[in-house]
Amino acid sequence: MCRNGVNLTQFKLSAHQLKKFADVLEESLKQWEDVLAPLGFENLATLAADARTNAAACARSIDALLEQATAAEASDDVTITPL
Repeated sequence: MCRNGVNLTQFKLSAHQLKKFADVLEESLKQWEDVLAPLGFENLATLAADARTNAAACARSIDALLEQATAAEASDDVTITPL
């Protein structure tokens, strides 16, 4: 359903896909961190850990975004015009 020109269902679908991407990014960075550290690339492992932290923060932000989109979708001021 569109609201103020935005289809909130499509927006939420896109946000869910972005959340999955952020989760995969976080997991991949963790794997690289685990590979790099024991091979003597501590500086790269540290940067991978920092990037993983940022990916996790991004995922949390998307969760908050989804909560707000769900609240907007459920708001009482929506009217449906019959066709």
